[in-house]
Amino acid sequence: MSFLRLLGLLLVAAVGVACAKPEPVEVEPVAGCFSHQSPNWFSLCIAGDEVRALAHFTKRRTRNVATTCLTAGTVRQTASELTVELGLGDCQNGGAFGDLALVCAVESADLLDCANQEGAAARFARLDTFETRALEHRFEVIERVLAERAVEVIGVGVLSACGAPGTAAPSGAFHSGEACGVDYRTTSIPAEVGMQFGVVYRPIAAPRSVELEIAWTTPELIDPDGEPQTIPSTLVRVPRDQEAVVGYRFHAPWTLVAGDWTVEIRHQGNVLSSTTFRVVRPIPPRANRGSGAGVSVVRGSKASGPKTPALVGGSLAQCLTDSGAVFYGAHWCSACKKQKALFGADVDALPYVECEQWITRIKNRACRGVTAYPTWQFPDGSRQSGVFSLAKLAQRSGCPLP
Repeated sequence: MSFLRLLGLLLVAAVGVACAKPEPVEVEPVAGCFSHQSPNWFSLCIAGDEVRALAHFTKRRTRNVATTCLTAGTVRQTASELTVELGLGDCQNGGAFGDLALVCAVESADLLDCANQEGAAARFARLDTFETRALEHRFEVIERVLAERAVEVIGVGVLSACGAPGTAAPSGAFHSGEACGVDYRTTSIPAEVGMQFGVVYRPIAAPRSVELEIAWTTPELIDPDGEPQTIPSTLVRVPRDQEAVVGYRFHAPWTLVAGDWTVEIRHQGNVLSSTTFRVVRPIPPRANRGSGAGVSVVRGSKASGPKTPALVGGSLAQCLTDSGAVFYGAHWCSACKKQKALFGADVDALPYVECEQWITRIKNRACRGVTAYPTWQFPDGSRQSGVFSLAKLAQRSGCPLP
């Protein structure tokens, strides 16, 4: 091989080596917790493309009252830069934390030089293991505090017209974002077709909107075909700070079942609000009392009305409730207090209906026709005012004395 040919081959090889593409260098994504502490501290915890943040502020104008705000968002990373976008957050002492975007230069695995959308700069340093654990514990504490007040209940009771319940109409349960309110604040609801009751609420600790689960627990409901019916849980999305209504409308006679009706507002399995309504049978018109008409039953006769249950076991107070008896009273009534005192520790099991609001004394619609306190309505539809002995109540309701 000639010298020139050999030199040419060597030059080609050298050029090939010089022009070869360099091997790509693997860049470890930024992960972990970082903090900036001047003058207020702000901490970030990055995991993949998600980030959580805590901001701690001291308000000098309010005697150095401090508040901690919690928010979360997303992260986009390149070899030398990461972009953090944080959404609307919530503060421990109330209020909200607005949207925030940070662009951070990755100086090293332990340092981030960041600037927000307004150009304000901040350097974040990596936290050590002990500091990271302390920050994660703080996340848990703040999340728990916010979860306890995630929903504000505005009103509970008999609802004004809230519009058609839509797809929930067959079951009588509905959820509405339309403007409607509480006609009367009470948890005692008369069992009447057309009556609607529920809870007016608004989310106060959530992103721009939150998905909530509405769950009802009711006494046994039997439809005209003899089939048991339940109210299925539903998922709803409600904007932050917007009032909404969850309610039930008695739409058919078979839904008029006395007892406890409970509605829960849940988020990710956590109960944010729970309200129990006691549905009671309305007092029949005076013209029907003692006449054998309507729901009245003559004990011991062969009348074909519904029989009064005589339950064995449990307390007399609970048996009165199960029998369909109703105890109407008022918070200011001394005779009502004497009646309650006869039941001792079982007083909470009584079928008691509060007839007058505190201070205003506005009359509860469930107490229409009641003119004196206490008034008892017995399973046969009759009613009588006064304080009764336990033996008399047991006799009138068909309940055994304990």
